[in-house]
Amino acid sequence: FEEVLIDYDAASNWVNWANGAGVTARDGRLRRFDVVGQSKRYDRDGGYVRSWCPELQDVPDEFVHAPWRMDKAVAGGCG
Repeated sequence: FEEVLIDYDAASNWVNWANGAGVTARDGRLRRFDVVGQSKRYDRDGGYVRSWCPELQDVPDEFVHAPWRMDKAVAGGCG
């Protein structure tokens, strides 16, 4: 990718990509991408998640974004 950039600068580009990915502590706080939170916010019914993870098709809506939180009884009923 870097070969096609006209203004490529290793230090500048690598730090900016890392900052954009949220893995730097630029202003004193470490940013982390909250995958479960984003999923709940933008895919409330789990339709998108289920389209890419067919294993979650029968998982109840309340657990589709965090299936590891299901107890064994609920998980067993999901296939």
